[in-house]
Amino acid sequence: MKPQLYILLSLLLFPADLFSQRFTIHHIDVAQGDATLIRTSNGKAILIDAGDTGKGEDVILPYLQSLGITSIDYLIASHYHSDHIGGMDEIVEGLSPDSIRAVLDRGSTPPLPTSKAFRQYSSAAQTTRGHQTVYLGQSIKLTDELSLQCLAVDGAVLGRGEIKGSKGDENNRSIAWLLSSEHTEGGKNFSFRYFTGGDCGGVTEAYADLETPLAGVVGDIDAMKINHHGSRYSSNRTFLDSLRPEAAVISVGDRNTYHHPAQETLDRLQSTTSVRYIYQTESGNGGTAPKAKILGTVTISVFDSFFTIGADTFHLQWRPALRNQSMNSIVPTPSAATQNLISASVEGGLLTLNLPEGMDMSLRLFNILGQEVHAQPGRHFSPGIYQIHLFDAYLPAGVYLVRITTPSGVLTKKAILLR
Repeated sequence: MKPQLYILLSLLLFPADLFSQRFTIHHIDVAQGDATLIRTSNGKAILIDAGDTGKGEDVILPYLQSLGITSIDYLIASHYHSDHIGGMDEIVEGLSPDSIRAVLDRGSTPPLPTSKAFRQYSSAAQTTRGHQTVYLGQSIKLTDELSLQCLAVDGAVLGRGEIKGSKGDENNRSIAWLLSSEHTEGGKNFSFRYFTGGDCGGVTEAYADLETPLAGVVGDIDAMKINHHGSRYSSNRTFLDSLRPEAAVISVGDRNTYHHPAQETLDRLQSTTSVRYIYQTESGNGGTAPKAKILGTVTISVFDSFFTIGADTFHLQWRPALRNQSMNSIVPTPSAATQNLISASVEGGLLTLNLPEGMDMSLRLFNILGQEVHAQPGRHFSPGIYQIHLFDAYLPAGVYLVRITTPSGVLTKKAILLR
């Protein structure tokens, strides 16, 4: 083989090796249960759930050891069912309580489980350095570019309050998190958004629908862990159409007695046009779908401009950077300062800002349903007049709201897009 051809094939076969890895999300195969590890570029480790009893010692601790992880920054219980917290005490004991920086859960509001797994989890959590109750809207900064925000906890949804009937089911008391990253590479802004919501449900008459109110809060994402192991009570049509994930991960066990993942749930995922692949840790004992792949542990590796799962590559969305401007970005023009701290107006799709003094500012665009459809990461603006084109080419015609956030407050303006 010619050397040039060998090099070319190497580049095609191993593209990820040529780029810096920003963080990883590991959906550890714990059979019927959940265990999700987030590993950041600065060495932080976040473990959400730890499978059923025995999985902490037999599966998760060896997996952590293989990655060289000897401590956990945040050990998070999505909710108190044994297939999520059964291995937690084994993690605490196996690594030692002092190696756990913080344990986060939904708190002690009743009813609480009476299971042995919950008693062991609660006892182990008290031996660590910090046992905390997660609050709605809580944001954890993992790196300068990566954060984890709580969108639902204990039956309440951010911006929506408590959902009627949600506290009658431990599943719907699950903590839902949005993991989001914003970074600039090669003069372009890239973002990655990932959702995980424990066993939150959305298709049931017996209990509250938590997914529908969550849909407008989460907005468009790149990847997600499917709620409740792909049960028929998860992943309703509104939820999937709003989140529009490209990759969906189901943590599930073979021969499970719950018949997860359900065929109707797989059918909804299969018919969601944004979904390229459904990744399962195991085959389960429910339905099948052409888009489904069985991988064992499912790892999402996020790089500068793309992310990978197994042999599959997904490109991250990008937009022009806020510096070195072009037609679809911010164009400052000189002007005298006004007396207002910030003056903003919208004409068509053009936002005009008049800033008499420098300030930090971020912009977020929402559709009429309250779903975030575009965001520009925060930066410092010098005094002057700025004109910002709000709409990307893919957005449909309609009414939108642009939210301008500054240290001194939030300003919202209406914008109308005509096609």
